Amino acid sequence: LYKKSISYLKSIQLNCMSTIETKPLKILNASAGSGKTYNLVKEYICLLITDEKDFTRFSRIIAMTFTNKASIEMKTRIVKALDELSFPEKYLEKSTEYASKIALELKITVEQVHNRSKKVLQNILHRYEDFFVMTIDKFNLKLIRSFSRDLDLPNDFEVILNETEVIEQ
Repeated sequence: LYKKSISYLKSIQLNCMSTIETKPLKILNASAGSGKTYNLVKEYICLLITDEKDFTRFSRIIAMTFTNKASIEMKTRIVKALDELSFPEKYLEKSTEYASKIALELKITVEQVHNRSKKVLQNILHRYEDFFVMTIDKFNLKLIRSFSRDLDLPNDFEVILNETEVIEQ
């Protein structure tokens, strides 16, 4: 099954973007400059504003990237998109167009998208430390630190990236 999945993924690597949905996993496969980050941000925002009463879902969602640069860009784009959605009077047509796409996907009104986005943005800005867009290594380090006691590691363990230092020890 795994080999079939890999060969299937390779077969759809075309110039256009393709989305494979196998709940709860969604894979976005596309070439550079095709709008992957735009779609990831839109998908992330949809997750954030789905519930009309819970505006702190971001604290229970982890978005992972490969590099620090990608992580920072993703966070920046999410906050910028939420800002655009939150203030339609400031961003005018751009805000309404983006909100319409999300409203259609979530089957809610454009006004609800604007209101929910504003509440989510306020919560993210007040609890930024709970807004998890991180690299895979940072996630793994956080996970290991959480279970350091169970793994019999000292609380103040360090990760050494200099291989000569590791070899010397």
